[in-house]
Amino acid sequence: MSNAQNNTEKFDVLTLQPQLKITLSEVHDDDGDVEGNGADFYAKVWIEGSLVGNTAVFDNNNNHIYPNWEFTKIYPLSHYPTTIPIQIQIFDQDTVYDDQVDINPNRGETLHLYLDTNLRQVTGDGIQGYQSVGDWIAIGEDDTGDDARIQFKVDWK
Repeated sequence: MSNAQNNTEKFDVLTLQPQLKITLSEVHDDDGDVEGNGADFYAKVWIEGSLVGNTAVFDNNNNHIYPNWEFTKIYPLSHYPTTIPIQIQIFDQDTVYDDQVDINPNRGETLHLYLDTNLRQVTGDGIQGYQSVGDWIAIGEDDTGDDARIQFKVDWK
């Protein structure tokens, strides 16, 4: 077998592994209470208790993130969980201390979600019932303090 064939086979095996992707497309500071001079947002996403990445700072107080923030985790075929916990955190960058922004409409600031890989549904904080994998979800806090809303989707392939 040639090296080219061998590499192709390895690539094909890798593409068969399930992949979880969280995409954020918007962060809204609608009431301007995060920062008077504009919010400088960035995000962190945790999947199964592990940080899968954080973004660069998105500034200019523009609600639409471009390009979208994407976080992915590939699952080996030997590790195929039924329910996957996901946490999303949004921060506002400041000179001395970065403030965590409240996006949880329930208690706390971190958004806690759960992906059911069998039913292909997302449940969690502030979600009424469930949302299907691939659906855009808008959620957040609109009380007082450092609050924001986000738009995101969870894909499971």
